[in-house]
Amino acid sequence: MNEQLQSHYKPPKPWIYAIICNAAQVCTVLLFRMITGNYYYMIRGYLMPVSFLVPMYVLYKYIRYDVPEQYKEGNWKVWVHSCVRMILPGEAIRMVLSCITLGATPWGQIFAPFSWFLTEWLYLTPLYGSGAAQTNWAMVTISSWLLYPFFYLLYLLVTYLPFIFLMYKLAWNDGQKEYEHLRERYKEHAVEAAVRDAVPDAEMKKIPSHKEKDYAMYSSFQGKQRKK
Repeated sequence: MNEQLQSHYKPPKPWIYAIICNAAQVCTVLLFRMITGNYYYMIRGYLMPVSFLVPMYVLYKYIRYDVPEQYKEGNWKVWVHSCVRMILPGEAIRMVLSCITLGATPWGQIFAPFSWFLTEWLYLTPLYGSGAAQTNWAMVTISSWLLYPFFYLLYLLVTYLPFIFLMYKLAWNDGQKEYEHLRERYKEHAVEAAVRDAVPDAEMKKIPSHKEKDYAMYSSFQGKQRKK
């Protein structure tokens, strides 16, 4: 039974997360850029909460869909390690992409608008004045590149990661419930199979029609069925 339960496990998919998190952020910002004609409203204006919530909703749907199959028995360190393993490459890629383009184009704002806002609010504006709000990407210096990772990590730790970890834990709990359900179902099938095999009458060995699907999954290690 342990082998059957372990066969349901699927490791984290960090590169899929990397594609989704970056694509969701870029598409959201570019869409609002087309609507408003200006990055200002997304980075410092009324669309800032929306440019955070839309990509977060996309990640929520992906996490609730994929993470339950990543469940493994263990203490809190198991799910934290699994979560970090999934999100770390994507966030590293986003930080590098937004940092590389920081001094040449507004793409730093597109990949990571909130960390850029912190950079502007806590560093560029005090240094250059309020005019940095309009031409900030032209004012980036070497010190900005050195400080930007700090602002990016500050944004991750204070706002972004708590939401991601919460969503991951909720999906992990769903996976735990499914795992326990499978454990009970496999125990039931194992008992029934032993009784059925011990009966000499071939007719008595037939599987009831309402259990054929579950028993086939039990016998062939097909794994959990995805929710529609």
